[in-house]
Amino acid sequence: MHSTSSVKWVTRNQPGMDVHRLTRRSLKDIRRIRTELAQIYQTFGDQQRMVYPKECDMAANAFQALQKTANQICMLLNNSQSMQMSNLPIRYPALLSLRYIDQQVDEIIPVLGKFRNECLEPSRATARLQRRISEVIEESIEAIDQLNLDSRSQ
Repeated sequence: MHSTSSVKWVTRNQPGMDVHRLTRRSLKDIRRIRTELAQIYQTFGDQQRMVYPKECDMAANAFQALQKTANQICMLLNNSQSMQMSNLPIRYPALLSLRYIDQQVDEIIPVLGKFRNECLEPSRATARLQRRISEVIEESIEAIDQLNLDSRSQ
């Protein structure tokens, strides 16, 4: 999925940044995005509320930021040279969660695009799309909540 050279580039071009700092920064970004997704969920989760194209764009942007950050953490976790032995028990569950998030984003972006084009004309089809979007937002929030990259809490 990601090459070791990408991780070297990330750490080499971040003077003084080690893997733990990069991971902490990425987790902070994911938590910020989780907060955004929770706000977006309120919009999409209310089936009686009209959703506007601008809100679809906000959701797509949040998902793309989530995917980018999840992929950065995957790169760090896939680089075995940067992993300390104490972090190995958290590595594979974290990778599974991050890859799940990645798949969710790949699935939902086209759905958001389709919904964006149709959201101003309510129908059964748009209601189904809106429900699917709210489900994926909820599942993504749950995946973020389950993500644990702190070996001290094991």
